[in-house]
Amino acid sequence: MVVLENFRDKMPTGVPELKIPVLDPLTIGDIKENIKEGIAQVEINIQNLQVFGLSGFSVPSLDADLQNLKISFKLKLPFLKATSNKYKLDGKIAGIFPLYGDGKATIQIDNLDISLDGGLTVTTDGYLQLADDMMVSISFNKVSIKLDNILGGGSFGDVINALLSSVGKIVFDKFKPKIMNELKKQIIKSANNELGKHKLEDIIAGKIPIRKL
Repeated sequence: MVVLENFRDKMPTGVPELKIPVLDPLTIGDIKENIKEGIAQVEINIQNLQVFGLSGFSVPSLDADLQNLKISFKLKLPFLKATSNKYKLDGKIAGIFPLYGDGKATIQIDNLDISLDGGLTVTTDGYLQLADDMMVSISFNKVSIKLDNILGGGSFGDVINALLSSVGKIVFDKFKPKIMNELKKQIIKSANNELGKHKLEDIIAGKIPIRKL
């Protein structure tokens, strides 16, 4: 538990000695996607997308089964906000009505629950480590999308932003893997660094309680 809390505290600055980069904000970079949903078909380019809020997580539960070498824990996040100073969108609705825009983009996801489940391994010299094959699942309440200047802005733009928000999960799914994979990778790296300080026999003997790690 302490490992995750320490990891959270270091997310805004990174940990250079462990080669853990700054994770809040997490830089996703450029995204180019073709989205087909219902009667809409659009191409969207987002430049230098950054995600804020990853360091706001809490850890409501953590369970380690040392006998079967399994671990699971849950993270809760009040929100994630992805922003870009430049997007460009071009497409059509029903193959007839044009859909276009360029400007700033904001995507906010509220009330996220993230579950991580995986195995534990033991090194040849007796240290416990998180396995790399950890599974990550995520659920959330809603997604709000705001694309400035879509359809030139104004009331039509507000309607399109509301429609995009209604299919926000599809939009979020486009960049979710990079966020979750990076978060998982850095949690494993940070946790294994701490676990590498204590032998499994000491943890089993209760000298180092797993929840204190």
